[in-house]
Amino acid sequence: MTNHEVFFLDDSKDEALLTKIFLRNAKPPVDVVYFHELDDLLVAIKSIDEERRDPPEAIVVDLNMPVTDGISSIEALNRIPSLADV
Repeated sequence: MTNHEVFFLDDSKDEALLTKIFLRNAKPPVDVVYFHELDDLLVAIKSIDEERRDPPEAIVVDLNMPVTDGISSIEALNRIPSLADV
């Protein structure tokens, strides 16, 4: 069985840990990949595009972040064609 991948963008490592714990026993299995800043997430998306891999099943974004807020992050992600179905 293939694990499903979810990207999690949040400035709080505690929130990321709680999400990983919560989804650890999900059926089907879910791999949570944590990103602290939007720039890191964009690098990962670019790598996925270059390697022609499938994008994550979902991207969860914290709305209240200090560097790039969640709404601006979502707007940036919506401009990436390979994420159109995410």
